[in-house]
Amino acid sequence: MEVARIFILLCALIASANADPLARAQCTGPDGQVHREGARFKSADGCNTCVCYNGNIACTEMACLHSSGTCQYNGQVYNTGDSFKSADGCNSCGCSNGHVICTERACLATAANSGCAGPNGQVYASGQSFKSSDGCNTCTCTSTGNIACTERACLQPLSGNTCVYNGHVYNNGDSFQSADGCNGCGCSNGNVVCTQRACARVSNTCVYNGQVYNNGDSFKSADGCNTCGCSNGNVLCTEMACLRLSNTCNGPNGQVYTDGQSFKSADGCNTCTCSRGSVACTEMACLGGCTDPATGKFHAPGSSFPSADGCNTCFCDSGNMVACTERACLDG
Repeated sequence: MEVARIFILLCALIASANADPLARAQCTGPDGQVHREGARFKSADGCNTCVCYNGNIACTEMACLHSSGTCQYNGQVYNTGDSFKSADGCNSCGCSNGHVICTERACLATAANSGCAGPNGQVYASGQSFKSSDGCNTCTCTSTGNIACTERACLQPLSGNTCVYNGHVYNNGDSFQSADGCNGCGCSNGNVVCTQRACARVSNTCVYNGQVYNNGDSFKSADGCNTCGCSNGNVLCTEMACLRLSNTCNGPNGQVYTDGQSFKSADGCNTCTCSRGSVACTEMACLGGCTDPATGKFHAPGSSFPSADGCNTCFCDSGNMVACTERACLDG
C-alpha cells in the first residue's frame, strides 16, 4: 500500500512539472488586472514599466517627472499646446505637459540689437531714419537690421553753380518762392534749400459785415468813410480818420430834421433833404414870390406877414417886392 501511495505522488509531481508555465504563473497588477507570465504593463506611477515574472511583479525604478498643464519660458507662462518664438528669434517652441520643447535650427545672426550700418559707415538704431547716399531719398533701419529706403527720382543739379526747381534754372545764391506759395527757397552749391514753415491755407473769398466777397473785390468799410478789399481771404481796409457826422439838420425856419428827412426850402418851391448833418436842396427856378429879408422866409405873391418890428405888416406884391406899413410902434 505504501508503495502505491508513493507512486501516485510521483506521477502528480511529474504532471505538474510538465504543465504550461504561463498557465502556472500569473500576476495581479496595481489596478487589479491579472497579467500572464512575461506580460509588461505600466506601473502605478504612470512612468515606470512592470513585468510579470514567476508570479511576481518586477518594475523599473526611474525617477518620474510630474507633468503640468503650463510651462514657463523667458518669463512668460504658456498652456499645454501653445506655440511661441524661441529666445533666439528664429526657432519655435511649444508647451507639452509642462515641458518646453524647441526646434534647434541654426539661426542667421541679425543686426537687430546692434542697429544698421549706413552708407557713410555710421551705425543707426532700429527705427532711426537717415539720408540715402543719393542725397534726396530717406532710409530707415528696420528691426531686422536691414535698411529700407524710399525710391523717389532725384533731380540732379546741372552744375555746382545752378539749381533746377519747379521747371526753372537758378544760379548759385538766387532766392525764389517755394511751390507752396509761402516758404522761400535758395540755390546753394547746386542744391535747393527751402524754409519749412507751416503755410496757412489761402481762401478765395472774404466775409465782412455779414457779406461774402471774392478776391479782388472792393467795398465800403463799416465806418462809412474808409474802403476795404478782399485779398487771399483777408479783408484789408484803409485807416483814414473819419469826420464824425451829425444825424440831424436845422431847417430855414429853425426846425430840426433827422437824417434822410425832406422839407420845403426857404424859397417855398425847392425841396431840401437832411443828409449826415448837412442840408442839400434842389435849385429849381421858382415862379414869383418874396423873401422876407429879416427871416429869410419865402412868401407867395399877395401874401402878408408880420414885419420884423412886430407891429407893422408886410405884403408881397405882384412884382415880388416886400412892402410894409410904417406905423409908429408903441414900446412895451
